[in-house]
Amino acid sequence: SLLENSSSLQANDRIGLFSYGSGAVAEFFSGILVPGYEKQLAQAAHQALLNDRQKLTIAEYEAMFNETIDIDQDQSFEDDLLYSIREIKNTIRYYKEENE
Repeated sequence: SLLENSSSLQANDRIGLFSYGSGAVAEFFSGILVPGYEKQLAQAAHQALLNDRQKLTIAEYEAMFNETIDIDQDQSFEDDLLYSIREIKNTIRYYKEENE
């Protein structure tokens, strides 16, 4: 990320942030870095995630891409991830929140 790889950013710098959704929704906003922000970074953990990526063939990618959740049926999901889908009810997806 920008914060983990920049050697020139420091507290009180303003940075631009961009949020892109899976439709026609996107936002651009800015924030100011607070003192001590670098203590909250997880550079080693993020690098480990990148190092653990697996290369996919086109066929493997297409198979993964075509796996979908059937939203036409009500169902519940159990997942240990911090943010994940909790249930589908009447075609609406509900996601776990951090404190659940």
